[in-house]
Amino acid sequence: MNSGTESGSKQAKPTREDVAAARRLKAIWEARKSELNLTQTNFGDVAGVGWSQGAVSQYLSGKIPLNYNALLTFARVLGFEPDEVRSDLPEQRLTAPQRPSADEINSRAPGALREPAMRKFVEGAEGETDIEGMVRRYEWDILSLRTVLSAVLVSLARSTPGAAAEIHDALKQIPQHTHGYLADALQTIREAQRVTAEEQLSALRREAS
Repeated sequence: MNSGTESGSKQAKPTREDVAAARRLKAIWEARKSELNLTQTNFGDVAGVGWSQGAVSQYLSGKIPLNYNALLTFARVLGFEPDEVRSDLPEQRLTAPQRPSADEINSRAPGALREPAMRKFVEGAEGETDIEGMVRRYEWDILSLRTVLSAVLVSLARSTPGAAAEIHDALKQIPQHTHGYLADALQTIREAQRVTAEEQLSALRREAS
């Protein structure tokens, strides 16, 4: 059984990065442990790593620095991207893809996008590839699509309850339905159904009176 630490070895004093990573990990743990039915005692079995409750507790408190394998284990079970908690580990630097140049990005774009405007989009103020800016734009697009889809789900739940119920049941069959937008979509449908039911009940009461 793997306790999560090397028995008998002296643990290095956690660095500032270790403490910050543990704080972020603990926040994710507290936010998701209930919906995933996780405890410090059962985590080792759920993850298939055999960690003791003490090892899990020390990772969450930062007493044991969060190494790469431990980070991947927590990320897999809790459902987050490893770099949400930390991105400074040597293994991450080795596996990170090389930053592409603006010319490389431009050459991969469809012909209609190989224009000065596209180059301006991928070029930073100092001529470096503005990956961060591109990510922000993608995040904004995703947020916009989520907003539109939520509106569609609300409209469907109010106008065609049967279809909305089928979508709700189908989404619940997806293993990751308790995370991210799938969870939000399910909540959106349920809330719209609740409001619609209340409105229908109010209408019936008015007719009866």
